[in-house]
Amino acid sequence: MLAVYAYTDSSVINLKDAQELEKAGKLAQASLLYQEWFKANTGNPNFYQLLLHFGEIEENPFTILSVYEQYLSVIKDRASKHRLEQRIALLYELLGDLDQAFDYYKLAFADLSMWKNNPVLLNPAKLLLAQGLYGRAQDWLYTVKPVLTDNEVYADTAFLMTKIYIISQQKDKAIGLLLKMETKFRGSPIIPKCLLELIELYLGKGDKTSARSVFETLKTDYSTSPEYELAKRLLHPADTSTAAIDFYPLPYRFLGNNTITAAKNNKQPEAQEQKQDILPYIVCVGSFRVLKNADLRIGELAERGIQSHIMEKRIKDTTYFRVVVKNTYTYKQAQDITKQLHAMGYKGSFITKDE
Repeated sequence: MLAVYAYTDSSVINLKDAQELEKAGKLAQASLLYQEWFKANTGNPNFYQLLLHFGEIEENPFTILSVYEQYLSVIKDRASKHRLEQRIALLYELLGDLDQAFDYYKLAFADLSMWKNNPVLLNPAKLLLAQGLYGRAQDWLYTVKPVLTDNEVYADTAFLMTKIYIISQQKDKAIGLLLKMETKFRGSPIIPKCLLELIELYLGKGDKTSARSVFETLKTDYSTSPEYELAKRLLHPADTSTAAIDFYPLPYRFLGNNTITAAKNNKQPEAQEQKQDILPYIVCVGSFRVLKNADLRIGELAERGIQSHIMEKRIKDTTYFRVVVKNTYTYKQAQDITKQLHAMGYKGSFITKDE
């Protein structure tokens, strides 16, 4: 529980009451009291931490965004302000306002040195890539490259560059970079992904010999990886006629081995057998004000084996086009899928109830 600071005005009561409501699980009521407390206590030394905490308990991203922007100017510590700007950028990305998201990312990352080796520096490039702005995405990676010296983060940066090459139809460059990565980052968790991408690229060029050669490396060194399972399906579709994933609409490369085993044994989670009315949750992989951007996200997900569709949501006289993963889930199942999507780079994915 967060500490309560003993101020003489009545707002301290609001803070204490908010914390009690939070403890009781009444988060909506707690959120309202936190907002009352913020109005009267901008000078509180714990204000910034409480502001971040508020963002963790409030479920409505519009409310969080409104409160964060309202008090951004109150935060005087430069590093704290940049961190809050980064959170605001993520919220705008989640809500589909990509231009605002990128503007806030630029503000947040104005001082690159404070973000050294932080993978969030890659988010703007992913944002630009999702909009088809390949050149700007590449420029961003070159900008942040000097502060990404950690081997794993650097590997993620290089892998993202291969995605830029692939989507911008520079597939030979992508193959060349992936081959370099295989040598430079040997032993890294990213190597199975690199090998799978190589197999897909070689098959796309009709070079089955090279694809099989890479597959043998994957089989020898990473036979327990999800990428190996998917590669088998790419090279030997006749041997894998059963559905890859019945319950989770995600490809093997993004799932753990336990889920793969369950799918192979055709054992769906127990909740799958229960009635639909206890599966009220859906997973959104972005909410866009521009329909074209939502269509782009659906296409991007489809390339990665994830089925999705658009649901329109009207909020405050504005129509949002939500990209929703196929099927409905229990909250725990939706949480698991959202974690997988976050790991794939879709940090704006969120859970909501099916309406």
